[in-house]
Amino acid sequence: MARNSNRRLEKIDTLIGKGREAATGGSPPPPESIAAITRWRQAAGEKLAENSRAVGLRAGKLHVEVRSPLWKQELMLSRRTIISNMNRRLGERLVADIVFTVRDWIDG
Repeated sequence: MARNSNRRLEKIDTLIGKGREAATGGSPPPPESIAAITRWRQAAGEKLAENSRAVGLRAGKLHVEVRSPLWKQELMLSRRTIISNMNRRLGERLVADIVFTVRDWIDG
């Protein structure tokens, strides 16, 4: 049984790796992108972060997925504050704008 479980985990790991490669063009995300993603919750605040997630930082634009159009509107109203909070947490002005995309996901 453990052998089948290990094989399943290897297959899942392979699929995740392929998905990551497709999403990033085969290269690992840059450190500033990882830093922005990990600081999203603090920059946006708990309430907004529960319904959104940062997925990457490219060319000064922080890309964020949002659960619904309603939450997108809420985040857009808080955009300037979030950008300021994010840059303060990153220690430099890396985020110039935020791009919000409505996309539902399963928690887990």
